[in-house]
Amino acid sequence: MTKIIKAKRKDFEEFYKFFEKTLKEKYFLYPKESAFYIVNVGLPKKLQLKKEILKGERPLYVVYEKNRLIGYLLTEKDYAGVSFGYWLAVDKDFCNRGIASDLLKTWERDVVREGVHSLRVWTTENDIGFYKKKGFVLGGKFEKAWFGIDHYLFYKIIGKPKPKKYV
Repeated sequence: MTKIIKAKRKDFEEFYKFFEKTLKEKYFLYPKESAFYIVNVGLPKKLQLKKEILKGERPLYVVYEKNRLIGYLLTEKDYAGVSFGYWLAVDKDFCNRGIASDLLKTWERDVVREGVHSLRVWTTENDIGFYKKKGFVLGGKFEKAWFGIDHYLFYKIIGKPKPKKYV
């Protein structure tokens, strides 16, 4: 049975190991040599990322199956009603079981309670169909973006804007 939770201090080390694994094993389309850069330079240093997650600046959702971390969704605290999803990955042994979909649903459910009206993600061509099936709309293509790979901006409107909440 899988369980999705917002990560706490005790979850961070296991998440970080899995995050590094997903980069090194090419879960994403980035070249292998880019994994080192992403982990050590592109994202805040490990301790900084941990601080940001624990302070709620980068909410992290993790999925466990029998006490084993099998997936994650790293997000950013919403700004002016828009929440951004950074990294989404599920262990290859657990793909096609709805876990990534459940992570997105959990994120959406949580942020809607906070007054968020829109979700936003960047992805590469391998996940375009997935996001479309989840109700996201293609907003644009950023050719030769990070590491020279084409990226696609997707968004999903999940509520009415509430300007008074943001000002």
